[in-house]
Amino acid sequence: MGRQGAGAGAFPRTDGVAADASGTVYVCDNGNGRLQLFSRDGHFVGAFPVPGWESKVYSEPNITLDPLGRIWVTVPGVKEVRSYDRTGKLLRAITGNSIPGAAFDTPMGIAYSAASHDLIVSDLEHRVVRLPLPQ
Repeated sequence: MGRQGAGAGAFPRTDGVAADASGTVYVCDNGNGRLQLFSRDGHFVGAFPVPGWESKVYSEPNITLDPLGRIWVTVPGVKEVRSYDRTGKLLRAITGNSIPGAAFDTPMGIAYSAASHDLIVSDLEHRVVRLPLPQ
């Protein structure tokens, strides 16, 4: 894990990283347009494409996981927050005005709040918004 390149377990650079309770590590591979998964000891487990991830300034994605095991990522280049399952199936895409009262433009950072059960998203326009999680 962590070498230069485009193959399994390789990156031109890394961005966001998260780990789940089982020890699976999720790494945003923006340069190759995919999310890579690794075991707790660093062995490559799999990857899936994330359309819209690309190596550009202000396009660095981030990632968080919710208690139901959903993977939430920012896709700054297309101005979305997306949810995927572990196989790469898209579960939901949220745009900056699709949830009333929770506007964002270019989502960059993302975190899950255990206290409020929301996603906290920061964007390039200096906003921080709470997105209520669907149950």
